[in-house]
Amino acid sequence: MLFDTNMGAAVRCTNCGKMIMKEISLFQLSRSGVYEIKCDCGRTIMTVRSSNCKSFRIHIPCIVCEKDHLYMFDSRQALTQKVKILSCPASQMDIAFVGNKIMVQEMAQKHEKDLQELIEVLEI
Repeated sequence: MLFDTNMGAAVRCTNCGKMIMKEISLFQLSRSGVYEIKCDCGRTIMTVRSSNCKSFRIHIPCIVCEKDHLYMFDSRQALTQKVKILSCPASQMDIAFVGNKIMVQEMAQKHEKDLQELIEVLEI
């Protein structure tokens, strides 16, 4: 049985507002212990750390409340759950998606569409 050891991540940049989607290789993470996702503008928007690839710590600067948030989960959750939605604890707004790369991409695209519709309704 083949097991996909890559997970997808999508997070919005706190500097320019762009939604960035990346694929994280657990093999690469196991070698270095840390994986940073940077926006095209240069800002680090997510840092994933793991010392043993059994548990993960994800650090995200929040675009909503402007504080840093830390999320922790184990590899079983990361690889078996379809998508893990990471929300701002202060506002409960979704700020990132992690998990199955195809589903993360779909979730991020839906989030973008919903946000655009909200902007149009509010006439921002």
